[in-house]
Amino acid sequence: MMPQLKIYTDHYYMYTHAIPGDSLGQYGIGTYRMENGKVLESPIDTSAAQQAPFELSITKAGAGYTQVINFPADSAGVKYVLTEDYRDVSKPVTSPLDGA
Repeated sequence: MMPQLKIYTDHYYMYTHAIPGDSLGQYGIGTYRMENGKVLESPIDTSAAQQAPFELSITKAGAGYTQVINFPADSAGVKYVLTEDYRDVSKPVTSPLDGA
């Protein structure tokens, strides 16, 4: 399991995580929208050169949520499904900088 930080604002998301055993990491930023009860993320820039939009299923779970990502088929036609569990670390605070 690889710890990852993911932040959603009102229109954008970003994520980052270290690569185990290396001094490098991976990141991504993009926009998202709701459609038919699903979240569709559209990358703007990623370290993995991933530009195709992808669909997420998000389920509230205890102190966080579970996110399932259905990646589009690769060049060999293989589809991948990634399940990620997140903890909500936000604090119930309102300030003029919320979402900045």
